[in-house]
Amino acid sequence: MFPSLINCCAIDWFLPWPKEALVSVADFFIKDVEDLPEVQGIVQICVDMQLRTTSLSEKYKENEKRYYYVTPTSYLVLIQAFKDLLEKKRVEIDTLIMKYDTGIAQLANANKEVDILRDKLIELMPKLQVAKKETEELIVDVEKQKKDVAVKTKEVEAEEAVAKEKKAEAETIQRDCEFELSKVMPIYNAAIRAVQQLKKDDITELRGFKTAAPAVVLVTKTLCIMFGVKPNVTGQGKNKTEDWWAAGKEKLLKPDLL
Repeated sequence: MFPSLINCCAIDWFLPWPKEALVSVADFFIKDVEDLPEVQGIVQICVDMQLRTTSLSEKYKENEKRYYYVTPTSYLVLIQAFKDLLEKKRVEIDTLIMKYDTGIAQLANANKEVDILRDKLIELMPKLQVAKKETEELIVDVEKQKKDVAVKTKEVEAEEAVAKEKKAEAETIQRDCEFELSKVMPIYNAAIRAVQQLKKDDITELRGFKTAAPAVVLVTKTLCIMFGVKPNVTGQGKNKTEDWWAAGKEKLLKPDLL
């Protein structure tokens, strides 16, 4: 029906390889794989798979009337697939081995650390026992001190209550004193002003009195007591009299009094 397919095309005829050729090709491509044991066994497996696939394709053609072509390229792809899968598995296995080696190294290091810690713990056990005993003694001492502190606390609280009561009393007295002082201060200030207004002529005038009024006598007596001047005494016993006016006039009422 289509003669041009034969007249105008170059046809490549793929003829089945003999078993010897399959063995030779497989051996050529597989022998360069490093560290691969049982090379001949692997070659025989590749040859057997190729021959079995060719046989199955013929049965497929007879039964289904359809073609499935098994070419030399299929054989080369099979060999390359084996090599790629082998490399992939080797990488996976090497990775696992490295992980296991790392884990084993870490376990070994952990064992060393555990041994070191165990030795340190053994060394520290006596110290721990001593520290435990000291701690127990300290706890007993602390409990005893707590009891003493509780007693002292009660005493201090009682003293504090007394002190608060005395403080309250003192504050009451202070308020009373301040109240009384507030009444006295005007008198005191007036007295200060009066003293500041005194003149020598006032003293000279007092000395000129032959007889003094009771208020003048009282002031003179007060001055004598303040400056340590004793009164003139006349009589004895029940007839004894103290003359503060005469003593003050004689010994105290002088210009230098100011």
